[in-house]
Amino acid sequence: MMSPNNFSIYYRSKSTENHTIDAEELGHSIVSFAKAIKQANRLINGPESDISIDVRAHKPGSFGVEFEVIQLLENARNVLEYLGVASATGAITGGSLIALIKKIGSRKIAATIKKTSGKSIIELDDGEEIECDTSLEELATNPEFRQHYENVFFNPVKDDDAAVISIKDLNGSEIEKVELSEVESFKKIDSRSINSKTEQSIKNIRFTQVNFDSGSRGWRAEVPGVDKDVAIKVADEAFLSAVDKSETALVKGSLFEVKLATKIFYKINQSPTYKYTILQVMRHRTNKDNKLV
Repeated sequence: MMSPNNFSIYYRSKSTENHTIDAEELGHSIVSFAKAIKQANRLINGPESDISIDVRAHKPGSFGVEFEVIQLLENARNVLEYLGVASATGAITGGSLIALIKKIGSRKIAATIKKTSGKSIIELDDGEEIECDTSLEELATNPEFRQHYENVFFNPVKDDDAAVISIKDLNGSEIEKVELSEVESFKKIDSRSINSKTEQSIKNIRFTQVNFDSGSRGWRAEVPGVDKDVAIKVADEAFLSAVDKSETALVKGSLFEVKLATKIFYKINQSPTYKYTILQVMRHRTNKDNKLV
């Protein structure tokens, strides 16, 4: 069992000037913070790791809440450092979860890319890319976890125009502060939101299924870099007309050089999906250069 880690969260706002806070909001905040810590601990230290979380008595005249957290697994990584509620003793790519969420701000996450060595890239809707620890990326894009953080860092102060949330250590030194202009960043994310982008390229594709009756749909093809054949839309009217008039020798296994549009759909915390459209059939490959590239 590791040594206890103590930190306090303070809500400074108009409603707390008399050292009071809405009981329901505070209750949600405490429960959500405990759930967030446990969820992060399972992700960072494995599903078998355990953690003890206690709330200590409020300090006299204070509206702060003090937590005592003990990680029960020896040599476990300090989950509080990842969350941003303890001073970091080692280098965590991306800083901490609080720092990462503040950096993302009001921008939407368009895509995430997992790299080697436990790092990820978060691509934002304005094109900026942020490199961070994969654990931070998975927490920042997890709708359930983000709901917990909303209950801690947004809901208790959402109706106050002078709010500040402060995280302090056992000695009262400030570890992190969330200003009024930053609390909106901690709102939950929409798990249903889908972003997409379209890429165009010249590829050799091989038809595995042809459709002479339904026009542009009902076709399948082998596409370079894809393990199995995929549904593909043929949007080249001239090619379809030639097929309809039997001007093109088209059989299964025929290889064509095409201008291909690949639309990539990104959904938070899920693998991307792809939609393929042939914009133009450029030429029919002969047997001697019958390669899928």
